[in-house]
Amino acid sequence: NKHLKGKSTKNSPVNHEGFLTTAEKNRILLNNIFGVDIDLQAVEVTKLSLLVKALEGETTTSVETSLLLFHQRILPNIDNNILCGNSLVNSDFYDAVLNLNPKEERKINVFNWKKRFNQITDVFDAIIGNPPYRTLQLGKKQTSEKDYLLEYYKTHFPYSFDYKINLFALFIEKSISIISQNGIFSMIIPSAFYNSQSYCKLREYLLKNGSFSLLCDLRYKVFEQAEIGGNAIFFFKKNLKEEKIQFHSVDSYENFKNPKIQNILKENISKENGFNLNIDNEYIKVINKILQVETVELGSITKIYQGIITGDNKKYITVKPKNDKWKKIIRGRDINKYSITFDNNFVLYEPKKLWSNTDLKMFDVPEKIISRQTSDKLVAAIDTERYFSLDSTHVIHLTTNKITFKYLLALFNSKLMNFIYQSRVKEGGRVFAQVKVVNLKPLPIRLINKKDKNESTIFKEIENLVDKIMDTNKEIRKKIIQHEKDLLFEKAEHFTNEIDKRVYQIYNLNKEEIEIIEKND
Repeated sequence: NKHLKGKSTKNSPVNHEGFLTTAEKNRILLNNIFGVDIDLQAVEVTKLSLLVKALEGETTTSVETSLLLFHQRILPNIDNNILCGNSLVNSDFYDAVLNLNPKEERKINVFNWKKRFNQITDVFDAIIGNPPYRTLQLGKKQTSEKDYLLEYYKTHFPYSFDYKINLFALFIEKSISIISQNGIFSMIIPSAFYNSQSYCKLREYLLKNGSFSLLCDLRYKVFEQAEIGGNAIFFFKKNLKEEKIQFHSVDSYENFKNPKIQNILKENISKENGFNLNIDNEYIKVINKILQVETVELGSITKIYQGIITGDNKKYITVKPKNDKWKKIIRGRDINKYSITFDNNFVLYEPKKLWSNTDLKMFDVPEKIISRQTSDKLVAAIDTERYFSLDSTHVIHLTTNKITFKYLLALFNSKLMNFIYQSRVKEGGRVFAQVKVVNLKPLPIRLINKKDKNESTIFKEIENLVDKIMDTNKEIRKKIIQHEKDLLFEKAEHFTNEIDKRVYQIYNLNKEEIEIIEKND
């Protein structure tokens, strides 16, 4: 500000030190800064913070000088700038037939934007926010006002409303509607927004109305109380045509100012199943090559379930079953590639007592695939023992006879499929990484044309290799001497590598593309 230093005049926005005058700060506060919060206490704290900021750098002498020059109160009244209300719910909420009592209406706290901010003739040029991260449960009986709110949100936020709804998504959609034609808005949100299928429509809606100038992935715990699996910050500009987007990856608070920076093409983040972030463009080329092969989504040929949620594992899980109501059950940690280790755990199978995912048809079948849910990569095995499994697993049933469980298992455990999965879901290396059903369903599965001699041969070879791995794993469990186990591990690894070679073949990858996958494994 040295170039601004000099003699201050009555109409100057800066003082003789080159800083904004109190009058200029007040003008900015009154004409440029507005805010809404449903919590009255938060509103009061915000007003106080802004007023304290306006006094920053002021002294008794400077305040007296300002009063002498401008004959105005030192701080403005910003009661009409920072308001209390539900910024998601306008007064058209009352158009519905409501059976709410006064207390319930007060809880909703309707906010009429045009009336409450009548000093604003147009929309906002910039919006910043830290919206609430709260999932609203659909299909469950709510309190009266929550039922009405859900119906209102469904009508007014079509791009955010899915089989589940998170409030932060509503705030994003609302922001698009109240920023100017070249306006910008930025929020700190759960990083799940980048990849979760729940926000597919919202991501597409954003990209149709502009673009992101910056995407940032915060790969550390930002808010101690929030269990959301990571945060993200984005800057979105309406009607922005820029094809390149800057992406920052930050692994710790200490490195916030020194992020890993990449430039990503807009076309690579507009895919339906999520933003392809944090991967090099050469990886994206490999993925696009894979997707050119004729495939079907895993979700279209399978039913995928999460395992049993007991509600109280200490009560319903035991190693000493009392009767035949106790069933053998496995956890995610009991599953390795191509093998399951039963750890002598039993669940009290009384569905009415357990929390959820208790359908007998999920478990009591001759053959199924069980995969780890608590993992940063794809790990699965075939179960022929009719095991029950906990919610740290996923249960996969085939709904087609076009492929077999063994062939599907080989694809699922392959380096290629893990490459695709990890490029879409940024869980690699995270302590609490989880494989979610919504991220499994889009996996591209190559069906085999059994009339094609070459494909049919590869299919049979893959199945035979799966048999060899499973037989080898059984032998490993019988061995006691570690050296003998190590030899068998090497044998199983050899068969696994042979499967990977054949998977590369059926997805038509060349040597260079295979090397990219191998070095990323």
